[in-house]
Amino acid sequence: MIDELVSAAQVGDFDVSPDGARVIFAWDRLGDWDLFTVPIAGGEPHLLVGERGDDRAPRHSPDGARVAYEGAGEGGAADVFVVAASGGEARNLTRAAGSDHLIGWLAGGERLLVRADRGGKGFDLYAVDAVTGEGDALTRGGRVREAALAGDRMRVAFVTEERGDRGRLQTIDLSLSPSLSRSHSRRRARPARGPNVLSPRGAPSWFADGRILLAAFDTGPGRIGLWAPGKRAGNRAIDWQAGFSPEEGAPVASPLGDSYARLRYGDGAVEVRVASLSSRGDRAVATAEGTTRNVAWLPDTREIVFDRESSRMPRSLLAAPAHVSSAEAPAEARVIVYGAARLAPERLAAALPVWVPREGGAPLPAWLYAPHPPRARRGVIIVEEGPRGRVAPRFAPLAQALVVQGDRVLVSAS
Repeated sequence: MIDELVSAAQVGDFDVSPDGARVIFAWDRLGDWDLFTVPIAGGEPHLLVGERGDDRAPRHSPDGARVAYEGAGEGGAADVFVVAASGGEARNLTRAAGSDHLIGWLAGGERLLVRADRGGKGFDLYAVDAVTGEGDALTRGGRVREAALAGDRMRVAFVTEERGDRGRLQTIDLSLSPSLSRSHSRRRARPARGPNVLSPRGAPSWFADGRILLAAFDTGPGRIGLWAPGKRAGNRAIDWQAGFSPEEGAPVASPLGDSYARLRYGDGAVEVRVASLSSRGDRAVATAEGTTRNVAWLPDTREIVFDRESSRMPRSLLAAPAHVSSAEAPAEARVIVYGAARLAPERLAAALPVWVPREGGAPLPAWLYAPHPPRARRGVIIVEEGPRGRVAPRFAPLAQALVVQGDRVLVSAS
């Protein structure tokens, strides 16, 4: 039990298959980040990719037969690899100098959209052949920092760095770019320039029809606007929320195009909320202690898949019903993959927020882990390594190992 606690694994990036039957996710269960696959209903995860080094950011091909992902190249920088969804030998597609970060598959499954730093000149977008690895540059200037594909996999929204702390939202229609065909034309589709924005929060997210695009931007102190740029929607704000935390990430559009999911934090807990485009209100579909970084819809929109980490749970993969009436309480999220497979959560302690007095200064925030029922062998132990921040406590393996032994543990939260 102690060994399992100290070496507790964490679930990382994930991607739902096009048919909604399985999830591929990164897991550091074996020491490095490797890729595993598991049925969406839950079950025993199976290793898909376990190469030396970290493997992250899996993305299914449009037909679900292949998986692209980021892995460590020969020089240690990130490269893009492709492997069959059933497993087998992976191929390194991008051996060029610099880091390559996968965005997703383009229409037809013949090319990949990659954000790459070629020659140390900054990041641009490239369409990379999924067989040969040859790439066509889609942008210039080396200022691309976030990007997302539309549902048709032919339109790209991206944010470029501008002066100061601002960015500009832009889009490209790749169907207008002959360079993506097998011809040798080098003409490129020109990006359509959107609004100049302040501090974008994560990648933008397309709706199904490709004409409405969600992005979250700072619009004033402690406020967030969810914007729908484009000819049809204009640049109007369709929703607002106050007290936004950077950890809450960007909104994620529903595949059906009628709603979007977002996160909201408060009192050490996170809510997964769904909002409709036709109204200004939203509703919580799942709530629990902890933090969440990634959210995805199943293709049929019946469930939302998300990760969660709390004081009692290593980062794990869960799902919750996406449709809850206003009269219903948020549903109990079901676990798809528990971060540490052999860990018994009922034996772990929840972290209690406390303030530690100090002489001549303001009290310091901390988290207190205590056995239940109380059976402390020793007094409070201060552990230097552990959760940080007051939003919600992260999983602290060493603290939990000491609690199992009967100790009370105080962990700094500053």
